[in-house]
Amino acid sequence: KERALIQELISSGQGHLFEEWVDAMMECDGGDKKDVRKAVRRMATQLKQLDASYPGGLKEYIEKAKKLLNASKAGENPLQDWEPSIPSGEAFELGTKQYTKTEKVGIKELGSCGFVLVAGGLGERLGYSSAKIGLPTEITTGTSYIQYYCEYIKAIQNKCAEKKKLLPLCIMVSNDTKKATEQLLQKNKCYGLKAKQITLVEQGQGVPALEDNNAKFVVDPNNPFKLVTKPHGHGDIHALLYSKGVTKYWERRHGIKWVVMFQDTNGLAFHSLPLMLGVSVTKDFIMNS
Repeated sequence: KERALIQELISSGQGHLFEEWVDAMMECDGGDKKDVRKAVRRMATQLKQLDASYPGGLKEYIEKAKKLLNASKAGENPLQDWEPSIPSGEAFELGTKQYTKTEKVGIKELGSCGFVLVAGGLGERLGYSSAKIGLPTEITTGTSYIQYYCEYIKAIQNKCAEKKKLLPLCIMVSNDTKKATEQLLQKNKCYGLKAKQITLVEQGQGVPALEDNNAKFVVDPNNPFKLVTKPHGHGDIHALLYSKGVTKYWERRHGIKWVVMFQDTNGLAFHSLPLMLGVSVTKDFIMNS
């Protein structure tokens, strides 16, 4: 399988990845060759993992990348023939009868929600080197985002869900945030939630970084047997929920009707959740944002 993948990559314009392999084997002998073989196997494993993690494999990734890069180079506008339109929905003023009525409808639905937290990013641009969910929501109490989210879920579980019903939480992590997220949950006993109601799904290694408009993969300048990769983005959560069977299990095991998706540092989103659910019910929406 690895040989077939390498041949496929060479045919797709990635031959430069393997030039170093030949040069390294030619220049060394004895024990050094064993080290080179190990390095080659590590890169082959990385390529295999990247191929498996992208829908359609690396060949599909390269073809899509070339198409998008060439379109950008040519100045094409992908939205050229689109016309903007006002989406269906409602506008509310706080404290009005309509606001209160719709929110009451949504409150009845809170006990049938499953929660999905997208938390694959680090807080580097904020001067924080760990997972952003460990950042404080405010400085008075220092409550972290993950604590706030877990305590909110526990509160509506106690108030709105059926007796003994657990409202599930799925957290999407990345290579960068998985360990930190696990440590936060373990150290703080899941902030009042039960470990069995929390599921972690991992983004994996991301996708290969691209060097030019020909979609050439970037080799690590400090290690010729390693590709530079970049996070694939928050959209991964949809494929992960489906491939891991998370939502199907929630529906069957917990009777979940609604999936609430939110980002790592967006605590304010919960303030309008009952209202959003109320609009979704009254308008018969399958998705609302």
